[in-house]
Amino acid sequence: MSPNKWQEGMCLKLRSGANTTHYLDFNRIRFSGIPPTRRIKESKGIEFAHRDDLANEFQKVLTMLRLEKSDATISNYYYKFTCYLKWCDSLNMPPIEQNTIQKFCMHCYERYRLGELKSGAYITFTSTLKVIFSNLEINNASEKWLNNIVILPKNDIQPYEPYSSSDLKKMLPFLRSLFKQTAKQFLASPEKYMAASKSSSPMLFEWKGNTHKVFLPVNKMMIAATFLLSYYTYSNTTQILKLRRPKSAGYKNGNWYVMSAFKRRAFKVINIEIGEHHIDIPKYCIDFFNTLLDVSKVIDNSDDAPLIQACWENKKAPLNNAFLRDFNGIFIKNSFPMYDSTGKELRFSVSRFRATGSFISQLNSNEIETALLLNNTPKTIKSHYSEGNKLENNIMMQQAALIRAEQAKSLTTIDKAKENLGIRVLKYEELQEQLSPQIKQSAHGSYCANPFGEQSKKFSKKASSYGLKESKLACANLLSCFGCEHQVIVQSVEDIWCLLSFKECIEESLYFHLNAKHFTQNFSKVLNYIDQNILPKIAKKIIADAEVKLTEEGRHPLWLTPDSIPTVK
Repeated sequence: MSPNKWQEGMCLKLRSGANTTHYLDFNRIRFSGIPPTRRIKESKGIEFAHRDDLANEFQKVLTMLRLEKSDATISNYYYKFTCYLKWCDSLNMPPIEQNTIQKFCMHCYERYRLGELKSGAYITFTSTLKVIFSNLEINNASEKWLNNIVILPKNDIQPYEPYSSSDLKKMLPFLRSLFKQTAKQFLASPEKYMAASKSSSPMLFEWKGNTHKVFLPVNKMMIAATFLLSYYTYSNTTQILKLRRPKSAGYKNGNWYVMSAFKRRAFKVINIEIGEHHIDIPKYCIDFFNTLLDVSKVIDNSDDAPLIQACWENKKAPLNNAFLRDFNGIFIKNSFPMYDSTGKELRFSVSRFRATGSFISQLNSNEIETALLLNNTPKTIKSHYSEGNKLENNIMMQQAALIRAEQAKSLTTIDKAKENLGIRVLKYEELQEQLSPQIKQSAHGSYCANPFGEQSKKFSKKASSYGLKESKLACANLLSCFGCEHQVIVQSVEDIWCLLSFKECIEESLYFHLNAKHFTQNFSKVLNYIDQNILPKIAKKIIADAEVKLTEEGRHPLWLTPDSIPTVK
């Protein structure tokens, strides 16, 4: 092997979890300081390190480990080991010696003690070296060299912080507007924008009274869609970017989509759903996804095509983390800078949207339900998704402390203390109100898009007549839901099972009526609406699964007996 020549065979092609194709160049290990590939090819400023055997052996090890490890893990092994080699070269120390390895681990430990390195980073460095040295055949004793290093607990994890409600009010309208405007222009002239280069065919984007030019508009449109998907589905980057476009779409009202994605770390296939969870499913969420399907089909109409793709100069490529970084670091920072309540720059982050989803879910449910929603274990939810937003946490603590102090000082009630301090509602209560489901589930399996509208006023008025002041009750007329403009039907097995249980319960109530005419007067309108306007629009598979559930498990607990239905007239 020529010492100064770059060898093409010493490269390993990988694909990261975010669909990025890249190469691991083992030629770099042959030279001191691990120089970049460009300098090796140019033969400028490089010094041969006489470790071809190590380079070849390391390449063999990673190629072997690739059979059982993900490409992202292999990349991590490569970069951690080259970092170690750089440190060795900077001190002129031979890398394959026990003394060198232990000094490097002690160097990492000192950095941890100084606060320069997290315990997780220290653990990753040392565990990576253990894996690599245990597989290298250059020195059979090397796998025992790390037995006596310092072991640290992974106790300083900093989970991603959810966005505050004020952050979301700045970020979500921008993303929705960017996607909506770019998608409209793209669908009007797709060939023009798919052929656009970095400096041609910009789209026009209106924001806060100003008109901006958006270059590479298809990419910006898909990046906005990625962040919106992360907010609506609470999924992570890898899962979203690997989604395949669903082959079937439901009807427009109460639309429903399910896409499968492989979660490597858990080694299972999960379903990513639009509309399944009952948290924040406004109409524009479904409208957004319908439009995303339309633009995705125009970009690539082939079977099993990715839902999200970049496209420029008529070239299609998977969206990856590099596109998301440029969106934040160039597009947003230069043209649409945003700042949170503390003055810190706001960046769009899939991980933070996922953390926000977990926070919203825990406000309205519990850790187990949130774990199911995020496809994680309750332990993971507790460790990584339970802290909330620091600023809003501080506000809640300050409000609670002020109210308690005023209550003790004035010897009054909590409500009076809040009134004295001018605190209309506690921050926690305000968050629950802001982040509560915008579509309320009804007892018979359907949903109400406007539970506190005109129909709810008579219930609130009736409650007030009994001395329950300031009561605001949701509409509870179950029979009037059918045919109401605010009724939403979601195509899930659980909800349709509940609906079928309600229907069967009504039919069984025939025996509680005086005669058939009496039964028809009470329930024929509801039954006809279910049979003619709801069930024909539900996917056959969902109805079949719901019917199987009804047969095997019986009716929903709310509708076990006919006396469960609303009072017969």
